[in-house]
Amino acid sequence: WIVERVRGGAANPVESPFGLMPRYQDINWQGLAFPQEKFSKIMSVDPAEARAEAEDQEELFDRFGHRLPSELEEQRQDLLRRLAPPVTAAVS
Repeated sequence: WIVERVRGGAANPVESPFGLMPRYQDINWQGLAFPQEKFSKIMSVDPAEARAEAEDQEELFDRFGHRLPSELEEQRQDLLRRLAPPVTAAVS
């Protein structure tokens, strides 16, 4: 699926905070007993848990100090933004 996606052939990928993911039907399951329910469970993203993990990475990143490539912290911040709860407009 990844190769097809890179080539532009993966139709209708699922967008997640971690990027594009395949749908169950996009994977060749021939010869495998892997039900759709199990696939859905492992592919689901709990935003609160993912956000907590990304926040915990700050301590690890801090240990590297200036040696940490800035792109890694930028990616972590981008992930936190994607995991942020949606802002709802106040009703007056």
